[in-house]
Amino acid sequence: PIYVPLDPLQKVIDGLIKNAIENTPDEGKIEVVVQKKGKGSELEVRDYGVGIIEEAQRRIFEGFFATQDAMAYSSKRPYDFNAGGKGADLLRMKIFSERYNFKIDMTSLRCRFIPKESDICPGRIGICTFCTNKEDCHHSGGTTFSLYFPPAPKRGRSARAKDSMRKSKLAQR
Repeated sequence: PIYVPLDPLQKVIDGLIKNAIENTPDEGKIEVVVQKKGKGSELEVRDYGVGIIEEAQRRIFEGFFATQDAMAYSSKRPYDFNAGGKGADLLRMKIFSERYNFKIDMTSLRCRFIPKESDICPGRIGICTFCTNKEDCHHSGGTTFSLYFPPAPKRGRSARAKDSMRKSKLAQR
């Protein structure tokens, strides 16, 4: 089980999927995997998109940090490739992870065909001059965000006793 309130959890998952879609060229691939990891659970959202240059990876969760010049590439239409963003969703995810005790992590490999931040992806695999098929693109770069949810802490006798006392006081009112 995952012990995170539904609303923040939904915002994190929706945000990761939206981020993956907006950074993957049309005809691309995104994978969502949920699995047991150790005593906890892990959710991974992996895109086979353009990836993030190494220098930008260190700042990805700082908030209001765009990995590209948002005005130069942004369609501003959510879920479009290169829709653009200022990093607010990733900052919110980081805050939720600290508040609700789960870990968020990211690994990324910038597309080998467009290694510099100023290099532009054409937005659709079929028109990319570097890729002869979808697999060429899928193997050239991408980003994985992972969420690790540790097992819930075991509640000791004192926590159960406090809950019982609270319930008892409420019942007396």
